[in-house]
Amino acid sequence: MTNGMVFCRGCGKEIHSSAPACPHCGAPGMHAAAGTAPPSPPNWPPAQPQPPAGYALYPQQNAWQQAAGAAQANPELRARLPMPPRLHWGLVLLFACLTFGIFAVVWWFIQSAWVKKIDPQNQATMYVAAGAASMVLSIFSSIAAASGASGLFSMFQSVFVIAEWACFIAGFFAIGKSLRERLPQYGYPIEINNVMLFFFTGLYVQSKLTALALWKETGFAGYGPAAYPPPVAAAPPMPWPAAQVPAPAQQTHYPAQPAYAPVPPVPVAVPVPQPVVAPEAPQAPAPAAAGNVVRYDAQGNRIP
Repeated sequence: MTNGMVFCRGCGKEIHSSAPACPHCGAPGMHAAAGTAPPSPPNWPPAQPQPPAGYALYPQQNAWQQAAGAAQANPELRARLPMPPRLHWGLVLLFACLTFGIFAVVWWFIQSAWVKKIDPQNQATMYVAAGAASMVLSIFSSIAAASGASGLFSMFQSVFVIAEWACFIAGFFAIGKSLRERLPQYGYPIEINNVMLFFFTGLYVQSKLTALALWKETGFAGYGPAAYPPPVAAAPPMPWPAAQVPAPAQQTHYPAQPAYAPVPPVPVAVPVPQPVVAPEAPQAPAPAAAGNVVRYDAQGNRIP
C-alpha cells in the first residue's frame, strides 16, 4: 500500500488508512477497529478563507448594495446611522390602497424627514410638501369641474396633476442622491437604479430603507449568499453493530516464485564444407581370355 491506502476488511476495496469507516460498505476503518487515532492526512483540515480585518461573521450579505466578501463597516459608524423607517414596501402599498393614497403621502414625509437627518441640505421634504399641495388643489379642481363650475377648473386640474407628480419625482430623486452620497460615510455603499426610482418612487426607496434598517441592527442586509461560510464539521462515524461486523476478507497467498534466471541460447551446428571430388570416368572391363570361359547349363551345372 502506498500513500496511506489500505484494503477494507468488509468489501476489500482500497480506502485511506485514516478513514473512520469505509465509504463503500460502511465497515469501520483500520484505526476505528483497533481503537487508535488515525493519522491526519497532509493539508487536513482544509484551510478556510479568512475574512479581512474588522469583518464580523454574519450569515449573509446584501448582493444589491454590497459586493460579496466586502468588509463590514465599523460598528461605531453603523451605530451613528439613524434608524430608518423599516416598514415593508408591500405593507406601504397595501395601506396606501386602503386609504386611497393618503398613507403613501404621509409615509413619503416620513422618508424625506429621515433623509434630512443624514443630509441636512436635502430638499426632498419641500418637494413632497409641494406635491401634496398640488394634489389637494387638483382634487378641489376636479370637484369644482364636476359640479358644473367654470371650465377653467378642468384646465387647472390637469396643471395641478402634472405639478403634483413632477414635485414627487423630484423629491424622490433628491432622496436617491442623498442616499448615494451619505450612506458610504456610514460604511454602507448603496446602488440606486434611476429607472426603478422613476416608476416605483416611494416603494423602491422603502425597499432600500428596509434593507438598511436590517443592516443597522444585525450588520447584514439579508440577501445573497454568505461570503465566508462557517466550516462544516465532519459527521461522526456511524457505529457498526458488533453482530453485523463482517469477517475480515481472506487474502490469497501465492507461493513464492524462484528468481528469474535467463536461459542460455542453444548453439547452432555450423556445417563443415566438404572438398569437391571429381567423379572418375568408368573403365571398360578387360576382355576375358578365350580359354578361361566358364559355361553353365540350364540347371546351373558347370560345363567342363
